[in-house]
This record gives sequence, C-alpha cells and structure tokens, in this order.
Amino acid sequence: MLQKNSITLAIDDFGIKQSSMNRLVEYDFQTIKIDKHFIDKLVTKQKKQAYAVIRAVLSLAHDLNLTVIAEGVEKPSQLASLEALGIKLIQGFLISEPMPIQKVAKLLNS
Repeated sequence: MLQKNSITLAIDDFGIKQSSMNRLVEYDFQTIKIDKHFIDKLVTKQKKQAYAVIRAVLSLAHDLNLTVIAEGVEKPSQLASLEALGIKLIQGFLISEPMPIQKVAKLLNS
C-alpha cells in the first residue's frame, strides 16, 4: 500500500543500534542508510575495517535491490572513499547543513 502511494521506507543508522538485518526480511524497505559511525572510520586507523563493513552492506543491498545512502559525510576524503566504493547517494554537512523547507525550496528553484 505504501509503494502505491509513492511512499518508501528507509532503515536509518544501518549497522548499529536496533537496525537488525532481521528487519530487512520483516519489512518492505527500499533504502539502507549507512550510519555515520562507519563513514567517520573511513579517515581513521580503522579504515580497513570500515571499508569491509561498507562493502558488505553494499553487497547485501545490491542482492536485495535496495538503495544505499551514506550518512554524515563531512569531509572530501570521505566522499572520495565512498565514491571509490560505488556509493552514489550521500547526506551530510559536506553537501549542506540542515535547513528549513522554505530554504530548500528556494535552493531547488534557483
């Protein structure tokens, strides 16, 4: 019913907290949002481990025909790493700070 009304569901903060893989089976999600925790690790000593987790999420998402969004992208080096992994959708301060809907509409119309 939701998809008939052009409403899609996303799992936020995927990979931490309550975002169990079981939810992928129970609900009809269309999008996985990779948590900022993993994005931040791309520029630390734990880069190798972060790459492995993100690649695993991408593989899972691909097999389930899900869209992937990387959350919390703040640095050009993070963006470059994500692009190298094939992630095409991001959100974070690198693109823009949160803003009211009126400002978003004005930005999109310009």
